[in-house]
Amino acid sequence: MIFRRSTIVINLMALPILVFSGVDTLFAIALLLWLNVLVYALEDLGNRSMLFAFAISFFTFLMGRDMVQQLLSYKVEEFDIKTNHHLYLCIILSLVFLMCGYLCCKWRTRRFIVSHMNTVEKTHRMRAADPAVKDVSKYLFYASWFFAIAYKLVIVRYVSVYGYSQYYVNFSNYLAGNTGLYIISKLEGMMPAALSIFSATLPSKKEYRIPVLMYAIYMVISLATGQRSYFILGILFFMVYFLYRNKRNPEEKWITKTMAAAAVAAVPLLAVLMTVLSSTRMGKNTQMTSVVDGVLSFLYDQGVTGNIVKRAYMYEDLIPKQIYSLEILHSGIFARLLGIPVYYGNSVEHALYGGSFTHSLAYVVLGPSYLEGIGTGSSYIAELFYEFGYIGVVIGNIVYGYIIAYINHPITKHNVFRMSVCFYFITQILWAPRASLTGFLSSLFAPITILTFLLVFGLANLLKDRYRKFIVSVHE
Repeated sequence: MIFRRSTIVINLMALPILVFSGVDTLFAIALLLWLNVLVYALEDLGNRSMLFAFAISFFTFLMGRDMVQQLLSYKVEEFDIKTNHHLYLCIILSLVFLMCGYLCCKWRTRRFIVSHMNTVEKTHRMRAADPAVKDVSKYLFYASWFFAIAYKLVIVRYVSVYGYSQYYVNFSNYLAGNTGLYIISKLEGMMPAALSIFSATLPSKKEYRIPVLMYAIYMVISLATGQRSYFILGILFFMVYFLYRNKRNPEEKWITKTMAAAAVAAVPLLAVLMTVLSSTRMGKNTQMTSVVDGVLSFLYDQGVTGNIVKRAYMYEDLIPKQIYSLEILHSGIFARLLGIPVYYGNSVEHALYGGSFTHSLAYVVLGPSYLEGIGTGSSYIAELFYEFGYIGVVIGNIVYGYIIAYINHPITKHNVFRMSVCFYFITQILWAPRASLTGFLSSLFAPITILTFLLVFGLANLLKDRYRKFIVSVHE
């Protein structure tokens, strides 16, 4: 009831501010909708942590730039009214139908629990995951971590010598010419999958400390490559997971009040750090007069994804005609099975034939700069509209909302394999406002991800009897 009142208060406070500040009406509606989604997530953060994280990602990438432009007249970038309204309408449709999909999943989950109460209670009592799965995934994570660190250090050296832009132009060729490094790069892909499986076994807080520390080191090193996504998504992954465990393991305090306060205090500092890194990697001087200026610069810089949706609308007729929703067929195991060529880096072939909206749009918008390593990125909303129009934005967000809810409210909460896939999806779904529509599926069906799942569950199945005998002997 408190949060319902808070929602009313927030709407009553925000509405006159938006009306009398001269903000575009459609954007004001979009901002109010987003605020309501955020408050709804905060109402039960333990059960809605994924929705909260997605709302933050959605705002940062798709709404941040337009907000500082409209409310603060910050570095105004001109687009015609029709193009701006296209973005705002896409945002409104996305938020409304994202919540429709989310609430539909929650309703289905609630019905399942009520109709299978005895089964749910039984599985709830059987909390302990297979110890073999836990151990195999943990040690595979440890092993792959060393390869991941080695690979990131190679990238750090490459970027320091040749520059950040050249990483997207020539590094794939450099990688292809070095067999050992290529194998190491593939082994790096085992690490997030192994961590997701280990997380799904619900280890104790003490068991989880070393993997968290190791992954934090990996995140920090990744910043030195100029790639901020690993760092930001890593933080969001652990936030979602810690809140998930905090709600389901009340005997263990995964997030304390001190940790929460420190996290809130660190947000503006992280925003400033990301702004400085963004300028440094492109060889620009950073000029900030205050932390507030740094936060606004961060919102403006990261909010450029909103412009991707606008430009995809503006250049719709010029973008190469490909089925971008089937990008998954152009990479991973499907491309190899179907004999479809796989393209890497910024190249004409990748833009025209690679099935990647990211590369096709950048090729059209940036021209020669694209071939020099500069990109635009993509957005699942831009891809949905390009292929299916506004009805695609509606249906696509219903699906996304369902997936987001399922991660926090799976029908079978203690199925380790299913939860492993859910946890693996966390970072991929959170990146979707800035990335491709089916990127989460492409990553899941990458050969190295499939191999990791097969290794963990296959080895665990072979070791299961040995573990069972060991446990029986201990009890005897």
